[in-house]
Amino acid sequence: MPEKKRPGIVITAVEPNSIAGEIGLEPGDRLITINGRVPRDVLDYQSLADGEDIEVVIERDGESTCVEIEKDEGDSLGLSFGDVVFDGVRQCKNRCVFCFIHQNPKGMRKSVWVRDDDYRLSFLEGHFITLTNLSDEEWKRISDERMSPMRVSVHATDPDVRRRMLKHPDAGNVMDHLQRLFDAGISVHTQIVLCPGWNDGEILERTVHELAEHHPNVISVAVVPVGLTGYRKNLPDLVPVSPELARETIRVVGKWQRAFKFRLGTRFVFLADEFWLKAGMAFPKYTEYEDFPALEDGVGLCRLWDHQWRLARRKLPESLPAPHRVTAVTGELAEPVLRKTVDGLNLVEGLEVELLPVRNDFFGGGITVTGLLTGSDVIRAVKDTNIGDALILPDVMTRQGVFLDDVTLDEVEEAAGAPVLSVETSPAGLINAIFG
Repeated sequence: MPEKKRPGIVITAVEPNSIAGEIGLEPGDRLITINGRVPRDVLDYQSLADGEDIEVVIERDGESTCVEIEKDEGDSLGLSFGDVVFDGVRQCKNRCVFCFIHQNPKGMRKSVWVRDDDYRLSFLEGHFITLTNLSDEEWKRISDERMSPMRVSVHATDPDVRRRMLKHPDAGNVMDHLQRLFDAGISVHTQIVLCPGWNDGEILERTVHELAEHHPNVISVAVVPVGLTGYRKNLPDLVPVSPELARETIRVVGKWQRAFKFRLGTRFVFLADEFWLKAGMAFPKYTEYEDFPALEDGVGLCRLWDHQWRLARRKLPESLPAPHRVTAVTGELAEPVLRKTVDGLNLVEGLEVELLPVRNDFFGGGITVTGLLTGSDVIRAVKDTNIGDALILPDVMTRQGVFLDDVTLDEVEEAAGAPVLSVETSPAGLINAIFG
């Protein structure tokens, strides 16, 4: 069931010179209804606000006001909201053996504990869902509103294996659920979290090839290694993907890709960057990622970074008018990729960029990705360190200025003794932070 929330949604921004601005709507107002209906999410809002002559109920300071708006069909009201889901996120009822939320320590920000399995976030923001928690009404809405493409966590097409992995009685019907989407004209990107001893080997081969039989309804498959923290208690035994398994997976998936490219016109299945980093092998060529269908799964991020850096470095100045020293933070896994960029930046006369790879003590285990670094990890790393003029952090580490462990950017800035810049996680973001 969705978490209980007040009806409507708080307006976070009003576009200048927009219809909403002209009638006096302000950030902080609460949109309650449009034409008598309470919008459940941004999709409802867009549909209801699209027509002519609409009636809007707004709440301000606890008092409701009805406003009649005359406009042309399709004209935007000019409102923005902090969330795309207004009536609460649909919660997951699975108990997946690899669920990261079950491996969290205490003292983390509230949003981390949300077990999201919401079909709307799958369509709007690229979240992966399992298809085990949908009501008949939600299935109908997906079909009626053609929410395509969706992103689906498959993990295994073998019914028994998927039931054991998701611990949900309906988990074994994934192929039937996918067919229901296909019949409604909905295509999907799919995901496999690879858990050694559970869904690797023959199970992985079966899963990938059964999904390939449904291309182009199944657009792509992303394979990512299971992430294990040091807080797995009373959970099934899992082991991380070893360098040896990473190399073997790269070998067999490469063979499948060549066959799929010949038969389907696409490589179809793609491996997360962690496989290549664990294996100590060079990433595939830029073109082999095709249109990068699974960046949100960490598939191709490092190759894309390298490509963007090659383009951006051509525009760097030869020197700076005054010396400038900064420190850039990264996770341990991405250090080899970032090291090349930092070495290139340090060729600029007068510029000194120090790369600071931070160990993840908060989660422990084998967590080495940048996006799971916490504020306490960064504070520990910057202690007694000469930061220079600024500390640069990739924005994947925070949400609205708060780290996973509820530490704020201000707290890190105080510990660093220098300005902290949270920048877009890209070469351009890093370069803009350095050169202004």
